[in-house]
Amino acid sequence: MYRRNVLLILAVFVLVAAVLITCTGCDGDEDSRSPGNAASSAGSQFINTHCPMMPHNAIDPETVTDDCVREYHGQRIAFCCTDCVARWDEIADEEKDQLLSSVEQMADEMREQAQDMAEQASEQMQDMTEQASEQMQDMTENAADQMQDIRSRAAERSSDK
Repeated sequence: MYRRNVLLILAVFVLVAAVLITCTGCDGDEDSRSPGNAASSAGSQFINTHCPMMPHNAIDPETVTDDCVREYHGQRIAFCCTDCVARWDEIADEEKDQLLSSVEQMADEMREQAQDMAEQASEQMQDMTEQASEQMQDMTENAADQMQDIRSRAAERSSDK
């Protein structure tokens, strides 16, 4: 039972880590990432936190390059790679609006799920810690009782001689 709980906790942590860790290019394609300097106006905000074309890729405003930024209706949009920018440039405005809306909704849902999973994992770890503490206390008491029995038997044998 204890091992199963530990494995469950580890699986939850791995899942949380997988959700929180994002790659910086589409499908791991190193060549599609922009090699340039970070966007010149690094202080300006983007309206998105995830790439509209590849929603599982989070946007790090500190590392976004100029060639991975587009202005849309007066707002700056960041992309994870130049391939996504090229795909964005080819689609109609209606689809762009839809993508922007859905990617941020999905990002919010992913953050909520990650938060819930982290809270559940924390609660399970606390429960497991309490169980382990109780088991250690029981084992310590049993060991103390066994040591007392051994001492008593040794004392009886000494007095019998």
